Formats: sequence, C-alpha cells, structure tokens
Amino acid sequence: MPKSSQPFLTRVLIVEDDHINRAVFSKQMEQMQYDVASVKNGKEAAEYCSNNCVDIILMDCAMPVMNGYEAATKIRQEQYEQSHSPVIIGITAYAMPGDRQKCLAAGMDDYLAKPVYIKDLKTMLDKWSQPLAV
Repeated sequence: MPKSSQPFLTRVLIVEDDHINRAVFSKQMEQMQYDVASVKNGKEAAEYCSNNCVDIILMDCAMPVMNGYEAATKIRQEQYEQSHSPVIIGITAYAMPGDRQKCLAAGMDDYLAKPVYIKDLKTMLDKWSQPLAV
C-alpha cells in the first residue's frame, strides 16, 4: 500500500557515506512520503541496484570504496539491457564549474550541490518522479 495519497509510488535509494547526511536525507524523503532505502558507498549502491528496483538514486559523488561517478557508470552498464533504468541525481559538496557535466558524463541524469535544501530536493524529486498509470 502506498504511503501517500499522491499519484506517485517512487522508490528512492540514498547513496551517502556520511551517516548524518544519510539520516537527514532519509528523514526528508520520508516526510515527503517517498519509499526510501540507503547505502553508504557506490559499491553497495551497485549491488543494491542489481537486486532491487529503484526509481531514483541520490548519489553522493565523493565516497570511499567506489565513488558516485564510478557507481553511476557501473549501474548504467549493468542496466543497459533492462527496461527500467533509475534516474541518478549526483550530489556533491564541491560545486565547481564543470561538475554538472562530469555527473552527466558518468551517466547521471541531474545534479544537486550541497548543502541540499529541502525545497530544492523536493523540486528535483517532483521533476523526476513518475506518475502512476491511472
């Protein structure tokens, strides 16, 4: 049963190595009534996506083990032949010119700079959420 009366059923994976940021993102998403899971690095994200269907991935770009760029590329390669491919939104604290292009080149669909404000997060999620078929 969907958590919301909204016309959306969107599964979001948060990929963030900082446990406080992960908790804040999770809380914000739950308040917006999204179905949320989280992992702490890109390797875990790729493994999670191999075994679970997600609609949107919020992907921190700078993480240990496997960074967000590598994870996005791996997820895109593995899901190339599948009919359902998640939207990947890169998130980075190092908002420099060219970061958006670097995210897009790695296979991400969009980009947010940290700090991520809830209104910007909501706008991004609304942009990429898919309405349920009626």
